Amino acid sequence: MTRASSPPRFPAKWKFGSDVARGDADTSPILALCEHEDDISLVRWVANRASVTGIEFRHINGWPGIDDLLLAHIKDPVFGGHPPVIAAIVDGDTDPVERRKQIGRRFKRLAPASQLFVYLLPDNDGTGELEDLFLAACTDTALLDCADKYADCVEQQPANRAKRSKLRYQAYAAPRRFERRAIQHSPFDSELDYAHPHIQKLAAFLAQCRAGA
Repeated sequence: MTRASSPPRFPAKWKFGSDVARGDADTSPILALCEHEDDISLVRWVANRASVTGIEFRHINGWPGIDDLLLAHIKDPVFGGHPPVIAAIVDGDTDPVERRKQIGRRFKRLAPASQLFVYLLPDNDGTGELEDLFLAACTDTALLDCADKYADCVEQQPANRAKRSKLRYQAYAAPRRFERRAIQHSPFDSELDYAHPHIQKLAAFLAQCRAGA
């Protein structure tokens, strides 16, 4: 007799059922897949400011993620057994063109029946990551100037392995919230300019996903 397979078990730190922004009951929720909790926090803030509802936020534990985790999100009962509309929001990194191709191939294999929207941080076109988006929209220009000087110095050190964006963000965040520097702890309304073009571009993308669901 064949024994039915058990559903996969995941480390508690993945918390893939905890990041939810509910929309109207009559709309099908969008599955927004972000790399980490920090990404979810910023993207959720943009969605709330843009009044885009009906989004189920999940993180994939960094790109490219793990197949079982991605499938667990895609097959979550909240979607009622239907293939969800997927909004993949990940870093463009050093080669946005190749990253976009990778995402397309990955989800064609894992979720062939789902409509896929892709947004590459920071601005859907250039190279970079979440920190680049955050820092571009920051309003504290004096502190950003200090962060740039710090990054200029540390980048010259032989032992440095950190990306410039990480150096700049850590230097920016240290005097504001030293022990809780992660982006998810940011009071976005007081730190970021919602009217910044990068933020507005992300807001328009989320609205497009909602309209296409």
